Amino acid sequence: MSHLCFQHQQNLSTGAPYTTIKKDPHMPKDHSSFEELEKQLAKDALEKALKELHGEITKDIDKNKETFSKEIQKTLNAFKVDLEDTISKELEQKISAHLKNNFLDISTKVTSSFYESSSPFLKQAEEDLQRLHR
Repeated sequence: MSHLCFQHQQNLSTGAPYTTIKKDPHMPKDHSSFEELEKQLAKDALEKALKELHGEITKDIDKNKETFSKEIQKTLNAFKVDLEDTISKELEQKISAHLKNNFLDISTKVTSSFYESSSPFLKQAEEDLQRLHR
């Protein structure tokens, strides 16, 4: 049971905090002791320091969250760009190779088909030319 009243205030001219200690009017005079006063002051100072520390820790956590979030976003964006570039190059190479193979295959088939279909005519024309030269 505390027999002291503590009033936390701020100096108007300097802004420095200070504590006013008053005896509880209902407190018997023989219970007042310097040790109780020291304990209460130490307790108040510790509570204040813990509140300030908690505030600083909370600020640091919020600041680090924002920084960490930005770094993650940068990393993800860089990964996305690299992935898009890699996929684009792979697709371009595969499509190019596929078109080249198909073009060569179609070209070979067209040439072969042309020779097959025109072979009798070419053979006939060759024979006709040989007869004319004789």
